[in-house]
Amino acid sequence: MGKKLGQNGLDNGFVSFNNLRIPREYLLNRNGDVSPDGKYLSPFKDPNKRFGASLGALSSGRVGITSMAVTNLKSALAIAVRYSAVRKQFGPTPNKELPVIEYQMQVNTQGYL
Repeated sequence: MGKKLGQNGLDNGFVSFNNLRIPREYLLNRNGDVSPDGKYLSPFKDPNKRFGASLGALSSGRVGITSMAVTNLKSALAIAVRYSAVRKQFGPTPNKELPVIEYQMQVNTQGYL
């Protein structure tokens, strides 16, 4: 399946079934149902509302993923700023080194934090 963008601790997989029939009574039918003669029934007559209701369940997952991304970004920013304050290299003279956070490029970006 490949990398999962920071959620590699979650175990995912897939299942494939051939010639499997699921009884109509076992279907998850919050936003729609299938009649005994095979017709699709929905309380939503407008297809756009039906689509919106089906995607509504995904919204909480999207909010959770965004929250995790913000938390990870805060941690990464704190680590980067601390590291640039401690890391020294290439001073104005061969005998003097400056912390990376004092470089002009770092000083210019501190207004964005």
